[in-house]
Amino acid sequence: MPTLLRLKKRRFQCKNCRRITVAKTSIVEKNCQISNLVRQKVSQLLTEKMSLTDIARRLRVSTSTVYRKLDQFSFKEHFDKLPRVMSWDEFGFKKGELAFVETKLITILDNHRQTTIRNYFLKYPLKIRQKVRFITMDMSGSYMLLVRRFFLNVQIIIDCFHIIQHLGRAFLKTRIAIMNQFNKNSLPYWDLKNHWRLFQKDSRKLSLNSFYSKTFRQTLVPHGIIEKTLVFSEEIANAYKLYQLLLFHYQKKKSRWVFWAHSRKLKRRQSLLSNCL
Repeated sequence: MPTLLRLKKRRFQCKNCRRITVAKTSIVEKNCQISNLVRQKVSQLLTEKMSLTDIARRLRVSTSTVYRKLDQFSFKEHFDKLPRVMSWDEFGFKKGELAFVETKLITILDNHRQTTIRNYFLKYPLKIRQKVRFITMDMSGSYMLLVRRFFLNVQIIIDCFHIIQHLGRAFLKTRIAIMNQFNKNSLPYWDLKNHWRLFQKDSRKLSLNSFYSKTFRQTLVPHGIIEKTLVFSEEIANAYKLYQLLLFHYQKKKSRWVFWAHSRKLKRRQSLLSNCL
């Protein structure tokens, strides 16, 4: 049963020196208000897959208390072994700061600066680093330089999410550039501006439900809006078809067709999606 324990500490004052002494108890530490059982529960939850905020919310303590408990942990590191496959990434550690994490889980560094990462992996002998074969990461150029310098036998693998994200951003820039070519009071301009989310989605995942479009002033399905938009400009039609073609072949894991379609289209339209791959 949930139990609430109210603890009042008795204070004793010496009649001679006037000093005050607080009674000791095994429930809490000296000068503390949080019980030892709660602190033990924090330590237990820190070993599980829970965020610090979730632990603080669950135990009704502040996030700072969980941070202080985490700082008390001491980890014994071994520099005689590395996994064959590693994954590098960063996450939000503090407000405005990013921390570097090497997952499987080997370590979490305080920041993602090149100097910090370099000094850590230099602790491993060269023979150990040569046993690593694959490292997955995002498109950070700084990570690639470190990998090529300290891991000689490694093949770099770009994370699937970041490639799709890069394709989406490239098409987004292309759509905005084409949109700005039209008059701001024209129908094509507001069509490309208001329905931009439909163009960023995979065409195979578009909804079949119709809705009222304020731009066209009629009820249409998403596919109908895209068909009406592609008529306005041959350039946006080619860009959209290339974007959807790359998404289709990439999600089907047909890398040969991805690069073939990319090079074939770029020869015809050098100005479209120049930053895709």
